Amino acid sequence: MKVFLTQVARDRITAAAKSVGSSFPFAEYQKSIAGNLQQAEKENGLVYHVRVPEASTLGPIDKAVVAKPVPVNSPMCTSFTGE
Repeated sequence: MKVFLTQVARDRITAAAKSVGSSFPFAEYQKSIAGNLQQAEKENGLVYHVRVPEASTLGPIDKAVVAKPVPVNSPMCTSFTGE
């Protein structure tokens, strides 16, 4: 739920940036962003009924672990000579 609300708030920030006009660096994404914001607000209104936090109260986005390192056994095959 927190991730959903954070996304709605970030979409609101992006929508505000949209009002800046041509200085918005991702102008080609504005239509998609606006659609995502509208869909998220609709879902929140119909399903979740949760207050969306203000943009100023949001913390930084943390790094996500997307992969775990796997140890490599050396040599990887019996025919490996290392030359």
